[in-house]
Amino acid sequence: MQSISYNPAGADPQHQFDVAVVIPTVLRPKLIRAAQSVFAQEGVSSVQLLIGADKYDAETTVFDAIRSLCPPHCTLTIIDLGYSTAARHGGVHTAFDGGALRTLLTFAANSRFVAYLDDDNRFAPNHLASLLESIDGKEWAYSLRWYVNPYTEQPICIDEWESVGPGKGIFADQRGGFVDPSCLMIDKLACLSILHRWSSLHPDFYDPDRNFFEGLVDRPHGATELATTYYSLSPTDPRAERQFQHLHDLTGEMPSNTAPPLISRPVQSRFTGPEKVFCIGLPRTGVGSLGEALRTLGLAVANSPDDEASIEAHQAAVGGNIADTFEQLDQRYPGSLFIMTVRKHGDWLNSCSLFRQTNEKDLSAAARVTGFQKRLYGGARFEGKVVSRTYTQHLERVYTYFANRPLDLLFLDICGGGDSWAPLGAFLGLSVPEQPFPHSNRLSPRMETSPFTQLINIPMPSGDDN
Repeated sequence: MQSISYNPAGADPQHQFDVAVVIPTVLRPKLIRAAQSVFAQEGVSSVQLLIGADKYDAETTVFDAIRSLCPPHCTLTIIDLGYSTAARHGGVHTAFDGGALRTLLTFAANSRFVAYLDDDNRFAPNHLASLLESIDGKEWAYSLRWYVNPYTEQPICIDEWESVGPGKGIFADQRGGFVDPSCLMIDKLACLSILHRWSSLHPDFYDPDRNFFEGLVDRPHGATELATTYYSLSPTDPRAERQFQHLHDLTGEMPSNTAPPLISRPVQSRFTGPEKVFCIGLPRTGVGSLGEALRTLGLAVANSPDDEASIEAHQAAVGGNIADTFEQLDQRYPGSLFIMTVRKHGDWLNSCSLFRQTNEKDLSAAARVTGFQKRLYGGARFEGKVVSRTYTQHLERVYTYFANRPLDLLFLDICGGGDSWAPLGAFLGLSVPEQPFPHSNRLSPRMETSPFTQLINIPMPSGDDN
């Protein structure tokens, strides 16, 4: 078994958290977005995110990407047993979606209050705070949810039909109602006697979610009356046909049962209005590579534009000064899309130090570069203690600004070695080429692996393997 608890500020995980969030996963691509929605929670001082890996075929580098995004008020705990506890994968527990993982992770959470999130769903920023308020003096609480089109990721309407609470909705008579696990928060000490229900199927409904809800339904509970969960409809769900028909009856539209084709018209027609594409990642996170990729897709890209006219004349812009001023750019160019390039924290520190060492004269001579360095890094020079905090501070700034606009922001880990074309193309709505994703401004392998950081006194985080 492999497990790790990580906090970028070095906080002690033994300290009890205000709330914990449990995500069982098979490493679906949307896991990063689900984790981001937990990290973006407002009104909660400390959050533990527990991710448990069931059987999976994807690369576990997704964990490194999530770890690099973890803000100081959150602690990330990853548990990978090395095998599945679910019977369908050879385990002994009949729950098909993770076996005993929800039960195990609930017990492992270092908080009395535990919320749940499926890896293809996400929270609104006020989800946990509103549930904590509602659960006060109760054994559990729940929120409402939005139905989300699985192809466009756009909310369709609030679910007033299925996950609406005890004694309500289409399941009221037969099952006493229902609440989606992604809408739940429980007091795990008050609910100890029913935690095992997560790991087995209901004898009548063959569903572990309803099995657990049956144990909750008669217990004292609170309700937020707010739709703060975004539930992505699944075309492969046995209930999909009924759900899609219901949505058609309500809205007059049917979510397509096939993914829409990527935009095939020339890219220039996609970005001809005021909207732009801006890279707001810090230098040495793959900014140059993203610029090349955008050019490959047909966009005119400004590299560290000096003035407004240069931005106006291009469809996209990259560079440290873009990261420095993204809030103003958003106001100036409404409807724009923003790409936050990210990188493993330790690798980023090492690359920054090496690049700085080899380009000191050129960088110190550029007053414009020095200006945004002071704003982004706290000084014109790379001071060890200051720059170590820069990455997390910039992430927090981006998280806070885009907390209510998840569709306008893409986190992209180009340096991690995964497929960057797919998420980039899907985000921009553009067809992508078959050629490898570009990688520019790479330092030599010898330099990337050398202990050069000691020369400019940038401390590497202890035990940092991301």
